[in-house]
Amino acid sequence: MIIAINTRILSGDTSAAKLLVSYFTNIAAANSGHQFYFISEKEGLPVSLLSNVKNVVIKQDSSNPLMWKLWYNYKLPSALKKVKADVLVSADGICSLRSSVPQHLLVNDVDFLYHPEWYSKRYVSFIKTNMPSFLQKAKSIATFSEEVKNEIISKFAIEENKITVASYNNNKKYQPLAGEEREKIKEKYTGGNEYFLFYGAIHNRNNLTNLLKAFSLFKKRQKSSMQLVLLTDNIPLKNEFVDSLRLYKYRDQIKLIEGLAEDEITAVAASAWCAINLSTLYSDINFLQTALLLEVPVIAGNSAQAKELLADAALYANPFSVDAIAEQLMLVYKDENRRNELVQKGKKLYAGNNDNKLWQNIVSIIQPR
Repeated sequence: MIIAINTRILSGDTSAAKLLVSYFTNIAAANSGHQFYFISEKEGLPVSLLSNVKNVVIKQDSSNPLMWKLWYNYKLPSALKKVKADVLVSADGICSLRSSVPQHLLVNDVDFLYHPEWYSKRYVSFIKTNMPSFLQKAKSIATFSEEVKNEIISKFAIEENKITVASYNNNKKYQPLAGEEREKIKEKYTGGNEYFLFYGAIHNRNNLTNLLKAFSLFKKRQKSSMQLVLLTDNIPLKNEFVDSLRLYKYRDQIKLIEGLAEDEITAVAASAWCAINLSTLYSDINFLQTALLLEVPVIAGNSAQAKELLADAALYANPFSVDAIAEQLMLVYKDENRRNELVQKGKKLYAGNNDNKLWQNIVSIIQPR
């Protein structure tokens, strides 16, 4: 069987991209008898060492909806014919409306309906207009949470049996670090001090200003040497939050770091006292899932999707309440027993989890040649 995977959205150097590339690479590794083609519009995906995975680049600067339609509806179908694909898996929630190849759609979230300000106006207009057609065109749909599944059913009138909820893929490369290695990482980035860790985009959806204010309350109340590491793939230019760090009272206790390699990001995460992200997007929450695999406790926003995915293995805070965030920072810092309890619950949550539902759906929609 020949499986094409539309990885256009995964070409960027983001946590969501890395997670999904890893997710599909794991599927390919577990199904070595099948050929996989990762299709993108530009170079950027890591070269797989697997003999059954090949990267295909359909070059295009897709900066507007017209170019997007050209890529999905003409260039992508042509590439599918060339590789003789049996099925197309789209990781970005967008279908090719002109391809006859059966398509499996992966929808991470529908936050464009509730927070259009997080996206470009062009994207929101494009996705709102076309999402009903994408969902109808797809032979099957997968999400990573029941919350998103229910949203798709209620907002777009899609049959429930068409949608599968796939579990987080337990990647064996995410292993906790030994104490000596953790000390080396802490020495390298925080002068040997413990630290809270945020990893994600410098974006309003991550409520970083409130996190900064909460960290101020923590420092005032605890008088500790704890630091806050803000890890991102790219520091944006002329950003209000980044500019505010220059005047921040505890700026010497903040480390803003960009552009680390994936292995180094994992090491920094594995060495943290606690990982925190207050976003509602799955692409942000998934980093907290990775932290749990690394046996690091996490603090998440109190959204329904976060609570579903992290269950009782996380602490939760209202992302718009500085006091609530500060209270959770203090709890995970002061209560060693609670912290250890969270680590143990995180281990149990993903123990042996190697969900196969997404692969089963891919296989089930193949039409006989």
